[in-house]
Amino acid sequence: MLLLVPAESAGFFDLSAFHLLALALMGGVLACLVLLIGRARTLEDRLDRLDSLDEIPKGLRALIESTKELDLRRLEHLLLDLRNEHKRLREQLMQLVESPRAGSVEGASNTSAPGERPAPAVAPLSERVMNRLLALGFERIHLITTAAELEELTGGDGDVLVEARRDGAICKGRVKIHAGAISEVDVRSSHDMFP
Repeated sequence: MLLLVPAESAGFFDLSAFHLLALALMGGVLACLVLLIGRARTLEDRLDRLDSLDEIPKGLRALIESTKELDLRRLEHLLLDLRNEHKRLREQLMQLVESPRAGSVEGASNTSAPGERPAPAVAPLSERVMNRLLALGFERIHLITTAAELEELTGGDGDVLVEARRDGAICKGRVKIHAGAISEVDVRSSHDMFP
């Protein structure tokens, strides 16, 4: 025989474990939905800012149209010419600074007429060699040629032996002097000298 037990008062605390689990699950799902809706709104706000990307193709088309008028090969050749002229100008300026003036003697004062500017004093040969090597990017420059040999080269021809560093590498070579002016610089690092 089966006994039926009458249900006692049906209240909130009398729910079965299954009902409690289902209620907790529904509360969790509701919390997740609220979080997802909040994230979707922030994502929508961020995506609204990307609407300006539609204007980029129009701007690119206008830029392409404006560059069609440029002849890139002509521009490249002009830049190469400008670079070559800059090199020549630099060389001429260095020669002008380094060249001895006619009739001037190192250490002597230059006399000039009252209305004329006096000619600048000529720097000693050692200083001109050092300046040239510094302009070419060398550092820690040491002149091997003695001061007496440099005095002989002031108005003549010969070589000044030098040691220096460039980009951390030890470089050795010579600076050729012609008529008291620097005509050529041949200073190379040791790894350039050997194949």
